[in-house]
Amino acid sequence: MKLDNYNQKQKINFSDVEEFLNKSLDTSTKLLDTLNEIENKSKNLIFLTPKDIREATGWSKRTIEKLFADPDFPSCNFGKTQVVEIRAAIEYFSKPRRKEDSLFWLNAA
Repeated sequence: MKLDNYNQKQKINFSDVEEFLNKSLDTSTKLLDTLNEIENKSKNLIFLTPKDIREATGWSKRTIEKLFADPDFPSCNFGKTQVVEIRAAIEYFSKPRRKEDSLFWLNAA
């Protein structure tokens, strides 16, 4: 009975409230789905450091430093550490490259 009196005094339209709550629930559900998708994708991210690349290739520290300085190499800085995402590194190394074809490597030599 108190609710009816309140409804009459405030003129609350419960169908509008219900519609608002349903839209809010839909938005929250979509946001949660997006966050879960981002979390699942981030579990698959693997970053390699210059040390990892050096161990995998057997190249010298200086060569790896040049590689990470190459603008064509898909590395980035994570804080003070240089990293490359493993899939980007695989894609980079899957294409044949020669020092003679790159101005960067000709100037760095």
